[in-house]
Amino acid sequence: MYGQSQAMAIRRFADSHKDKPDSIWWIVERIRVTPSLASRRALTDAVVAGRGGDADAFVLERVNRDFDRLAGDGDLPSTEALGQLQARLKASAKAVVAYADRRIAHLDPRGGRRSLTFTELHQALDEVAAIANVVSVLLTSSHTMFDLVTVQHDWTECFRPGLFPTPIEHAAWFDGSFD
Repeated sequence: MYGQSQAMAIRRFADSHKDKPDSIWWIVERIRVTPSLASRRALTDAVVAGRGGDADAFVLERVNRDFDRLAGDGDLPSTEALGQLQARLKASAKAVVAYADRRIAHLDPRGGRRSLTFTELHQALDEVAAIANVVSVLLTSSHTMFDLVTVQHDWTECFRPGLFPTPIEHAAWFDGSFD
């Protein structure tokens, strides 16, 4: 179930068909066709507006440094860099998309591709997250550190039976009506 849902998410994010305008590929395409959407000026204006009209020099320096690193020295992101980003997205998701097309989204009569490994799936997820972060930084100057997301509790606890029976008063649904 986990593998199927993640494979379908990757498939959706990397989709370049015109009827899927919310994919990461199409967001990058919109920026590539209209680079002013992600201009340095638009980005710094958005950051200043997000800080109540006041941004210190350190924040603006970081915004400009991130823009230079991801989009180049100019005021607009280069179409070549954006095209490379799209190609990187397609290449990293290729195996997962092929698997999802034949084994999950459609029952292909030709049979399925070989099984997809969790390593392949996780590598594609990491690359999609990295590309999504590039787009997010270009548009909002913010990113998500997906690799630092941690489970805050013992998620396997619900699968272990208790050694001693739990009194009914401790049940989550207990409302006192069984007295």
